[in-house]
Amino acid sequence: MKLYKKLFAMLLCAALLLSLAFGSVSAGAPRISADAPLASPEVPEGYDGFVVVDFEAFVLGWGYVVEPTLVPYRSGETVADVTIRLLETAGVGGDYQNSQYGFYLNGIECEQLASGAEIVVPDYLAPELENNYGCYNDDGDGWYNPENGDGILSQQEYTYYSGWMFVDNNVSASVGADGVTVEDGHVYRWMYSIYGWGMDIGINDGWGMFAPFDNPSFGVDRDAASALLAEIAADPELAAKVDVGGTANEAYNAFMDVVTDLSSDQTAIDEALDALIAALSGGALPGDVDGSGSVTISDALAILRHSMGTELLEGDALESADVNGDGSVLTYDALLAMRIALNLA
Repeated sequence: MKLYKKLFAMLLCAALLLSLAFGSVSAGAPRISADAPLASPEVPEGYDGFVVVDFEAFVLGWGYVVEPTLVPYRSGETVADVTIRLLETAGVGGDYQNSQYGFYLNGIECEQLASGAEIVVPDYLAPELENNYGCYNDDGDGWYNPENGDGILSQQEYTYYSGWMFVDNNVSASVGADGVTVEDGHVYRWMYSIYGWGMDIGINDGWGMFAPFDNPSFGVDRDAASALLAEIAADPELAAKVDVGGTANEAYNAFMDVVTDLSSDQTAIDEALDALIAALSGGALPGDVDGSGSVTISDALAILRHSMGTELLEGDALESADVNGDGSVLTYDALLAMRIALNLA
């Protein structure tokens, strides 16, 4: 214990001196590795696999109402079954019913709605709403039927034709949610539409009932993006990487901005997806030798002990110990790690 205290005191003094002498020092970019494939969690007992389900209010500028989630399913279950399972598990209230006409989702609780979030429709859609519906303007006070204050994002709010629609692997189903049997690995995205029964969000052409317009969202596939977000949410290590201070946080934020913007084309989404996967697949955070997701004083001491030859590191820990990425682990790396741990870097 005395040795550790002595090492710590020496290292702390050296780190402080280094900060005065050299100012801010970059730890270097995370090293990318292809040896970290994403993997779904183990399927719970009594279930047969996972599907991805989410709820999107992109057309209102609100992003996800319920973020993409890996939902377990049993053989023979329908989209309605996994939708209800997601809402119940997430603790999100839903207004739905199973009638003689089948399952119908009228609305779900929406945090953005309850908090009074500003509505920002895509630029390409605003003229169509104003010219064809006469129910929208830039001040947002011209809606046909403003939300009634119950906190549930429901059908026929804002416009005559608004409501929830879903796609199965980016294809709009011709039957209700209780008429589609789920398939392993499929992505079922519920999307709020306010124009043309899905024309506004790019999942159909309005069936000839609405005038065509330049719609960048038409045909764009966000399934891979949803699947990746569901994987991240299910994996604590990946979630830590995209959290504030994580190695993939910057790529994650850029990814979310692109994916939730209906004006983004397929190329932009695919590039953001590739960038996030690369960030997630990179090695551990430089200096984080114990793999905790952050650099601590204990990590710095471990790097110092390795540089002194008293306790050698191996594998991923050794890779992370090379904080400046120059191919060797020296006392300087320990000093850099200490600076990171003390928020001096």
